[in-house]
Amino acid sequence: MYTDLIFICYITAICLSLLCLALIALVLVHKEHRDNKAFVAARNFAGTVTLTGLLYFVFYYRETVRDQYELFLPFRIADYVLCCLLILFWLLLVFRLMDKETYGKWVLLAKVFTGVRLVASLVVTAGFMGPYYDISAPVARGVWTALEVLFTIVTVLLLVSFALMGFKECVSRLRRSYILACSLLLGAWSIIQCIVDTGLFFGRYGMSAWMEECPDLNGSILFLCSLSTFLFVFKEDFSPLFFADSSKMEAGQDSAAAAEDQEQDLERRIDQIAELHKLTVREREVLELVYDGYTNPEIAEALFISINTVKKHIRNLYEKLGVNSRMETVHLINARNPWK
Repeated sequence: MYTDLIFICYITAICLSLLCLALIALVLVHKEHRDNKAFVAARNFAGTVTLTGLLYFVFYYRETVRDQYELFLPFRIADYVLCCLLILFWLLLVFRLMDKETYGKWVLLAKVFTGVRLVASLVVTAGFMGPYYDISAPVARGVWTALEVLFTIVTVLLLVSFALMGFKECVSRLRRSYILACSLLLGAWSIIQCIVDTGLFFGRYGMSAWMEECPDLNGSILFLCSLSTFLFVFKEDFSPLFFADSSKMEAGQDSAAAAEDQEQDLERRIDQIAELHKLTVREREVLELVYDGYTNPEIAEALFISINTVKKHIRNLYEKLGVNSRMETVHLINARNPWK
């Protein structure tokens, strides 16, 4: 029963992450979002989650079904590479969600740290590690264990730092919730990986940690990361984007007079909302562009203002309208009685 649950976790995590990639692809192929760096970063993160889940599924299948416990060098290298990239791509995604270049030094720090950790991991894996992640040389084992603990501490500190920066800079509650959820999951995942790996270095689990029924939470954590990413992508831009597109398609199918009436009705709704919530002229302009699916850089270009000014206007919009995301903003405008 336990083995079946683990397999289900891995399979659902892989399928859900593939669905995330499909949603992101649909957003990115839209001309208004092709250069959306946040969704490109989300694509990279979701892709790494997919590959990590697939790799661990193969590991688990080999051990529990095929009774093959040896993990040869290419498997171990893939394991360390994906673990490092998973954290890096998540930090890059948080940076893109903040949409503020002033934290570029933190991104450089994350990249340098990932590079150092990856090189050290490959050296130890190729030079000192056995097929069961065991390290027979006492000195190498002690040094690498200390480094692994240090790397994990730095990883958790980076996750916490980026999460705090995300809370400070992100306007919507949706983005804040997404950052908090995945940061906590990846922080727990890093700590668990460190505990299991150090045990394997010293041979405490024999040929495999799973043989001793060490709880495998990798599939569950990857599934929750995939679920969080799916909900974020759907609520952030996928739904508003395609709702807006469907409205435009219906307008195109009607007569010219009906299309004009629909456009006037939209203008009337936006004007009513602006008047009711005491929006400024500029905030009203930003609201209309948000409804049309413009990204922050596109709004800045259209109105000849800075991105930081755009973010300030959107923050004010969310507070005045009582919404937390672009999707809620679109639904508010599309509502029959937006003034209620």
